[in-house]
Amino acid sequence: MLTRIMEACGLAIWRLFSGTLRAIWALIRPGLKVLSFVLLLAAIIALTSDVTSWQTGAEGPLFHSLAAIITQTAPTSFQAIADAIALRIHPFAWDPLLLSLLSLPAWIILLAAAIGFAYAARERKGVDIFVN
Repeated sequence: MLTRIMEACGLAIWRLFSGTLRAIWALIRPGLKVLSFVLLLAAIIALTSDVTSWQTGAEGPLFHSLAAIITQTAPTSFQAIADAIALRIHPFAWDPLLLSLLSLPAWIILLAAAIGFAYAARERKGVDIFVN
């Protein structure tokens, strides 16, 4: 009798927990879709800017890295982020890892982030499996 009560309580707690997570995900998913579209638009703008500067007179393709763009627009914030990551996580996490990632062209990083968020926010199809 006690085991059935405990099983029923555990099942009720699990249903409450999973229902809460589903409700939270239902609120977050549209935001991820919007964020993916904004990042895709930013990637297109960055690529267009780089290609346009190349076509108007630069010698060869000149793709600006995301680190260079952030350093130009907000140098103190970039340094503060670098110091925080080096201090709180590890200096190895900033210098070889994140800095090498940020040295890629901006449009590649923004496109990869947009694809990742769009994949996370995709509509999942339920699979009905029936055993006869």
